[in-house]
Amino acid sequence: MSRPLKWLIRNKLHVAACSLAATWGWGRMMGTPILAVDLLVVPVLVLSIYQWNRLTDVREDAVNCPDELAAAEQARGRIRVFCLLGALLALGGALLVGRAAGALVVLSGLLLGWLYGFRSGAESFGLKRLFGIKNVSSAFGWTLVTVLYPGLHSGVGLRAAFWLAAACMFLAVWTVEVLWDIRDVRGDTVAGVPSFPVVLGVPATKRLALAGNLLIVVLVGTAVMTRALPGIWALILVNPLLTCVWLRLDSEAARGWSHLLVLMQTLLLFGLGVLSG
Repeated sequence: MSRPLKWLIRNKLHVAACSLAATWGWGRMMGTPILAVDLLVVPVLVLSIYQWNRLTDVREDAVNCPDELAAAEQARGRIRVFCLLGALLALGGALLVGRAAGALVVLSGLLLGWLYGFRSGAESFGLKRLFGIKNVSSAFGWTLVTVLYPGLHSGVGLRAAFWLAAACMFLAVWTVEVLWDIRDVRGDTVAGVPSFPVVLGVPATKRLALAGNLLIVVLVGTAVMTRALPGIWALILVNPLLTCVWLRLDSEAARGWSHLLVLMQTLLLFGLGVLSG
């Protein structure tokens, strides 16, 4: 991996790009007008939360990715300043234009991100310490800021397409979070994080991921076959295919495949947006 790409990934910029793609792509697919400011608010909000988590996942990252932890510890001061400024920028952007309800969603997203990895001293008491809740909270947070927030902020009503988009986003993120739990099982075991593979074992967790993919296939397939939504929505099914490939190629070892998966999902979301024009 090249040094520039490694830097982008280490600083979670690929995740921010994915949130931008999701906001724009889902908006185009749902026919929801996206306020220009939200194409800044969402990635800044997501980047602030993920940067903050670099400082809270200490015991896990010491095992799973010690080089990334060392880089985060070295940049601790800069990360804290960025997180504060990013949170203020996201809130300010949401308040600048559009409906006030959007700012409440941004505030809720920030609170959820803070609670996810909440620490007091050396001990962690965040949502990720609650079995099953860690995956649900991440999936809900992504759905909140990339699907619900743009619609509420622009004042567009929540139509049938919104509910399917919200369900697909929730299930897709939930499934990816389960994959990350498999990837991070060694560190989570050491840190005492009750993730699915730590509690249930890796084989059972893989079946959970497949079940999440199956639900997406059923939801999208039914909507397209009944013509409730346009056929372009069938391309969403590329995502379950990507995650199934990840499960077969590399589920417990290198982190590189997981970063590649995020990049491919980003391209998929941008592509869906372009094709929905």
